Amino acid sequence: MTTRGYSAEHVEINNVKCLYDDGEQGSNVSVFEGWCGVDESSPTSGTGQYIERKLSGKCAKSSASFKVNFAKVGWVKIKSSRTKGYHVVKNTNKKHIDVDITPYSGYPHYTQRIEVSVD
Repeated sequence: MTTRGYSAEHVEINNVKCLYDDGEQGSNVSVFEGWCGVDESSPTSGTGQYIERKLSGKCAKSSASFKVNFAKVGWVKIKSSRTKGYHVVKNTNKKHIDVDITPYSGYPHYTQRIEVSVD
């Protein structure tokens, strides 16, 4: 996740459904919460943050999803399904929030790289 612009953005991760979080199975969606300064990326180092979908219990037949909220800019909801993989369900500000979801080379087809940029 990267911010570009003149002021820092407060990022909230809401409505995490059917995803491992807070380090479970190595997955951590909530790591993106907090302040992201001008022209900064989160996480600040490495190749990105791994997030994994739960496939058991009530999640076995449900889609996984999470919502990324940028203070004063808007929000984007990202959903995962077995047929589409991760995809954007709603973006309230396409002019300033750009989401790029591409297959992550070297991994199985269900693994994707999600990049969210805020102008």
